[in-house]
Amino acid sequence: MSPGREADQEPDEFNSKDQAAAADELQWLGARLVRLSERELATVPLADDLRDAVLEAKRLKPRTEELRRQVQFIGRLMRKAEVEPIAARLQRLENGDEAALLQRQAEEWRARLLGEGDAAIQVFVDERPATDRLRLRQLVRNVGRLAVATPAREKGERELEGELRKLLANG
Repeated sequence: MSPGREADQEPDEFNSKDQAAAADELQWLGARLVRLSERELATVPLADDLRDAVLEAKRLKPRTEELRRQVQFIGRLMRKAEVEPIAARLQRLENGDEAALLQRQAEEWRARLLGEGDAAIQVFVDERPATDRLRLRQLVRNVGRLAVATPAREKGERELEGELRKLLANG
């Protein structure tokens, strides 16, 4: 390329590396769509041809050449699609998975703390040194003192679980 040609080029134009990176990004986004369940996929705003291509990819065997080519095709179809709403919906779906995992972990720790007492509190604090041990111990003891299957116990368990979710989310 001549030096004069470079000056004529618009700074907004993509070079081949940028185009390849954009294509890879769209293909990766398409692969994320293929991993969604059909119920989750129904909530993503997709054009009919793109939805059909994703459903076809879901039908193919994993780790095959056919699936690789189908995901490339999905990436090509994604070039014509409005990507922002699709990416935003995928982000919300994936964050929901993280929230569900966090909730499950908090429930497991709640059961363990109530069942094992101080030994489980020590394990929890050892894994997360920033934890306020006294606050956690107080919550566990308060819930432990309440009668099972009462509204007060349920409220205490929810409070303990909320505290555990915050602690688990922060590290």
